[in-house]
Amino acid sequence: MRHKLIVLCTAFLFLLFASPAWADVNLNVNGSSYVPFVAPQISNGTTMVPLNVIGRIIGAEIDRADSTITVTKDSQTLNLQLNRTDAVLDGKQLTMPQAPTLVGGEVMVPLRFICETFGATVTWDQNSRTAGVLYSEQRQGMTPEEILAKSSEAMLKFNTYKTRAALSMEMGGAIPSVQEETVKVPLNMGMDMAIQNNPLLIYGQTTVDFPGAAEMPELAAPIEVLLNEEGMFMTMPGEEGWFRMDVPGTDMKELIEQSRNQDPVASLEMLQESGAIISFSDDQEKHGRSYWVVNVTLGTDSFNELVGKVMNQAVNIPGMEADQDLILDYNDMMETLFKNMKADVVYRVWVDQASMVTTYMDLDALIELYIPGPVIEDGTFEPIVMYITERATFEIYDLGKPFSVPDVSQAKDLSQYMDGVSISMTAP
Repeated sequence: MRHKLIVLCTAFLFLLFASPAWADVNLNVNGSSYVPFVAPQISNGTTMVPLNVIGRIIGAEIDRADSTITVTKDSQTLNLQLNRTDAVLDGKQLTMPQAPTLVGGEVMVPLRFICETFGATVTWDQNSRTAGVLYSEQRQGMTPEEILAKSSEAMLKFNTYKTRAALSMEMGGAIPSVQEETVKVPLNMGMDMAIQNNPLLIYGQTTVDFPGAAEMPELAAPIEVLLNEEGMFMTMPGEEGWFRMDVPGTDMKELIEQSRNQDPVASLEMLQESGAIISFSDDQEKHGRSYWVVNVTLGTDSFNELVGKVMNQAVNIPGMEADQDLILDYNDMMETLFKNMKADVVYRVWVDQASMVTTYMDLDALIELYIPGPVIEDGTFEPIVMYITERATFEIYDLGKPFSVPDVSQAKDLSQYMDGVSISMTAP
């Protein structure tokens, strides 16, 4: 049972699960609660928020050079200075109620002043200590949510397409009570994936590079993954041939069927139900084509809500319903591992204005979590603070073009390979 638990936990580490965090000031955007990575603050009666929150809420481009801050949105430019209340909007002099300040390395700016400068409505509820922001835009009569939905529909016209991705990640950890430099582990990943919707077929090649780990070249060996109606297959570093992945208690065919039958806009609906902030960035031009750019932001609370929904689906995987011990162990492990976690995840979706197809995506993510350490002699815990930063770019191409995949008919059972690994790791 434990090895099934490890498989599930490993998969969900990639989903950046987070738990709600408490803040002295609450923030609500278009009716949804939003908990930024750094909590809002009240300073002399003014609600101050991290500078990047402004970009999340209204889709503005933010630039900072030393003490100079530039906020750009829809051809309007607002110039600010640290520790100064004067501001300039397209040459017009303005006065802010509170100057931007640097707090713990984070630039804090007045929420109401900047949001209302760019056309948003800001409210304050004293009883709940909640600052509310209402902001909406349209492109050709469509909201950003409607454009994402139409893009999902447009993708259905193509039975096949490919995705190319480049990802950079850095993981780090430290024990707060020990004044030592944080251990950092950088990672770079490249991925090229071909997808066919009917019948379902996914073939991907992934390369991973750990800078500074040249003494372990096997880590950089490419890995191939194939998912078809027969199941999931993959290659292993240092091993020849293909291996079939069979998760005990899981009906792979049923899972694949569920994936095929998903509503094309289900993922968008799930994001919206989780309280994601969806807004327009400025339109962009690339390679002679015009794009609408939609920001999708998940704060700590909305990310917790989203992954909670995915977790509920996971424990209801066909064949796993009766394994209550596994479900309880899994839930306990997740709650312990991710308690007090903070998260800020935002990705930009580039939608081609002519075809309505999503062509590019950019991802930025930052998470921080506290992992309970071992109990020391006096009965207290020595927690470990971990963080993950991630940046990724995606490109969708070759829409409607067929592709070929390797032959996996002679694939071996992955469990046999894993048993061999276990034996070699435990043998004296």
